[in-house]
Amino acid sequence: RTLGRSLSSIAHEKCGIIKEGGTVVSSRQHRHALKVIRDTARRRKAKLFCVDSDSAPVDARFDEKGIRFRYRGEVFQLPLRGHFQWDNLCTALLAIEILQKKGFSISKDALRRGLQRCELKGRFDIVERNPLLVLDGAHNPSAIRALHHSIQKLFPERKLVVVFSCLTSKDKRSMARTIERYAETVILTRIRSERAATLPELRQAFGKDTLAADSIEGALQQARSHVGGDALILVTGSIYLVAEAYLVLANAQ
Repeated sequence: RTLGRSLSSIAHEKCGIIKEGGTVVSSRQHRHALKVIRDTARRRKAKLFCVDSDSAPVDARFDEKGIRFRYRGEVFQLPLRGHFQWDNLCTALLAIEILQKKGFSISKDALRRGLQRCELKGRFDIVERNPLLVLDGAHNPSAIRALHHSIQKLFPERKLVVVFSCLTSKDKRSMARTIERYAETVILTRIRSERAATLPELRQAFGKDTLAADSIEGALQQARSHVGGDALILVTGSIYLVAEAYLVLANAQ
């Protein structure tokens, strides 16, 4: 189902989870989305808490191992990569603070163990090292932009080869514009779904020359043949594509 074509309409759909008299925790939001959240919370007499600079952890360092940060006077490590995980982390920590105020006991040791065990498949997942192979299910323009921002920050010297596909309903041209800005080589492929964009559709979305493969297996073979040890192969554009890549890699072991 499509949630909506604007931030306000998407926020309206997502606000369906807000319960009468409940508690709402929100990450940083665009002003249009935040207005919908505030209005809904007010109508349902729910208490709204939003992440701000005063509630966020400090001294954040981002690297291949994840995010290292200082919180309540101690250093913690979250093993999720990418600058886009920062808002998620801040939101989770705010939720913990609210739970503690409600009487839940959550110690610093419990928090540290929880963070250390945190795993999220398909989001900036480094699955091979030589060459570097990253799987990320970014499937809309904003997610693609956030992903490439993190890649540029963490691996600025790497040549980028992108394996891309998506569903036909997605904003292919907007995603392509971001990818073309950073990628040295783009390899298009097709997802095994009746909702998948065709190769001609994908080619039309990209303004620069691209390579193509009928399957993720062929796309990965092409990618590896085009890179050296200083490259980064990124598989992205769809969660479905990333799932297929995991299967191919598992079967190859």
